[in-house]
Amino acid sequence: MTARRSASPLTGEPKKTDRNFVAALARGLEILRVFKPSDGPLGNLDIAERSGLPKPTVSRLTYTLSSLGYLVYLEDIGKYRLGAPVLSLGYACLAGEDVRQVARPMMQQLADYSGISVGFAGRDRLTMLYLESCRADTTVTLLLGVGSRIPMATTSMGRAYLAVLPKDERALLVDRIRDRSRAADWPKIRDGIDKAIDDVATLRGDLGAFQQNTLESTANNLRATLENTVNAESVIRDTDFAEEIANFTKQQVLIQAGTSALASANQTSQLVLSLLG
Repeated sequence: MTARRSASPLTGEPKKTDRNFVAALARGLEILRVFKPSDGPLGNLDIAERSGLPKPTVSRLTYTLSSLGYLVYLEDIGKYRLGAPVLSLGYACLAGEDVRQVARPMMQQLADYSGISVGFAGRDRLTMLYLESCRADTTVTLLLGVGSRIPMATTSMGRAYLAVLPKDERALLVDRIRDRSRAADWPKIRDGIDKAIDDVATLRGDLGAFQQNTLESTANNLRATLENTVNAESVIRDTDFAEEIANFTKQQVLIQAGTSALASANQTSQLVLSLLG
């Protein structure tokens, strides 16, 4: 029997009333989430401030995670860093993303053609997590590698993600973004999201018109040409070559006979004229 989902598929936050939800496991995973690629080692106090968990709880969780190898305790500075088992989980996740393998060659081709960086990401709560990144050799820009996070609400990738979501799902995420944003910043963030939605809708309309007016018309013409070619090939295949060769030979004999008769008639006319003269 499959257990109910213990967290919202959109916000990633636990449902407090779900009896199947294991709070201790969630807290342990939250400890791992506070580490960022740009961070150095973190102490229990740093982790408590970032996670919002009580320091005694953090101390027990970091001890347990270090015992399992997911955290490494640095005794000389009294702080933790992520351990190698965390990396194995990440690579297992990437290996399971088949679309990433399919998309990479096309991403690289687009990057080489346009001279810009091309990224592929998935949503993680209210951020976008890079799963793949490609850039052209001539591109001079900051490359966000696999595992990098960017805000959903204020980046082009995040806004594009919001723009293509169904309205009800987008509304839930936008509400969460509003709740997490400062009141003074929210109008600008909201305008950026609205503009992205309008831009994507316009682009979809342009692509739909291009598909209908150009691509489908061209495809219909190609189908008609292919059908005519197939019909012509069928006629050629169905031809009785023996009969056609016999008809061709007959026509050649008639042409040669006619030519000989005409030549003979010309000679007779000249002979008669010479006798009369």
